[in-house]
Amino acid sequence: MADQTTLTGNPSAKLELPADLTAQLVDLVREIDFGALPSDVQRRARHSLTDTLGVQALGSVTEPVAMLRGVVLNPQPDGATVM
Repeated sequence: MADQTTLTGNPSAKLELPADLTAQLVDLVREIDFGALPSDVQRRARHSLTDTLGVQALGSVTEPVAMLRGVVLNPQPDGATVM
């Protein structure tokens, strides 16, 4: 059964997605040999992953993430610059 998903920015447009889309994507990614990818693709993949994790972390309301958000958004001049 497909899910009816609203497209971002257009509530009247619908996109039919397979119910097991996440599992299909995981299976696809599992077969990728990261070392066989060109270095530029590896760099972009790393950037995309860290960007996604950062967006997720900054959107979280848990205490450890709140602490991280404080350090990232309000760095101290004499504080650490590497995490």
